[in-house]
Amino acid sequence: MHRDMLRDIEFFKRKNVKFLGTIGPLMREIKIGENEYIFTEGEYASEMYFLKDGTAEIVIKEYNNFPFMSIEKGYYFGEVDLLFGETRRFSYRSKTPCVLLSLSKKNFQKIFFNDFREIGAEIYNNALKRRVRAYKVYKEALAFCEAEAKEAKAK
Repeated sequence: MHRDMLRDIEFFKRKNVKFLGTIGPLMREIKIGENEYIFTEGEYASEMYFLKDGTAEIVIKEYNNFPFMSIEKGYYFGEVDLLFGETRRFSYRSKTPCVLLSLSKKNFQKIFFNDFREIGAEIYNNALKRRVRAYKVYKEALAFCEAEAKEAKAK
């Protein structure tokens, strides 16, 4: 049953049955419509998400939700904030209707840093890379938005 729920998510494709049987029952399915916020910058980071269906974006809310990164079906997000901060660094929004699987912070910590540490190390190492990449792309997008706003103001 849980295998079917997790099968479209890249992260779970090569994981063992014991891990899938442990994490599956702890996941909560969430359906959201197009252009809805999944979470916004500054919110308390209480869970991570696996994108089962749809497309999400990381947006700069103060610049009319300017999208600067896209997240496709099968990928996960939100773990960076669980690992490195208490609040969300960016705003995430659905580009299309999405089906998400959420994992609470409590279960995230138990599974990845107690029960399955080797998988936790994988999550952690990927989060380090994602954190740097997202911040770099954010800075570039923010500079673009600020330049556009300055140009529009000058007209």
